[in-house]
Amino acid sequence: MALQAPWVDSSRDRDLLGRTPRHDAHDVLSEVVQGMAHGAGGGSSALPPRLVRDGVLRSLLGGSVSRRRLT
Repeated sequence: MALQAPWVDSSRDRDLLGRTPRHDAHDVLSEVVQGMAHGAGGGSSALPPRLVRDGVLRSLLGGSVSRRRLT
């Protein structure tokens, strides 16, 4: 996940518009890791709540990868 995330440089935003980030990067990363550990999700189809139990059941009952339906 982190390898695909872009690095964000907010210096131009700060210099031109006088804005500063609202959230510290360390706090955001901590919140993301905690959410992943607890299987948290959101209201979008890209971030559904996930549990380890659901992943195991899907793997056991879904058959081989080539036979699974795309969701």
